[in-house]
Amino acid sequence: MHPCGICLANFAERRERWRPERCDHRFHLECIITWLDTSNACPFCSRPINRIINATTGECSEAHASVHSLVDGPRFILCYVVYLLVFLPLLIIDVMVVIFGTTYSFVEGYACSLAAALFG
Repeated sequence: MHPCGICLANFAERRERWRPERCDHRFHLECIITWLDTSNACPFCSRPINRIINATTGECSEAHASVHSLVDGPRFILCYVVYLLVFLPLLIIDVMVVIFGTTYSFVEGYACSLAAALFG
């Protein structure tokens, strides 16, 4: 029997082996949950992990049935906030420059004040 693909420790029982829904790699449940804190893909084949299934019984852990989808995680929220604070205003300023012929000194002033507010 192969060891856990993350911690490389042997499985104490067959029931301990869990696998992502779309591939056949085996992990301890704790190991794959810890891995999913940093990535939503299998560490070996990079297939997305949506559900974790017990390799012996076929049961799905309901607590982890939708682990880290891209839209539900805190990374998505952070990216959306950054988009709203940084990129959307810059896009609006670029449109103003094109429509009204405003100079780029206004854009540079906005970018400098935004950088100072964000990074101190």
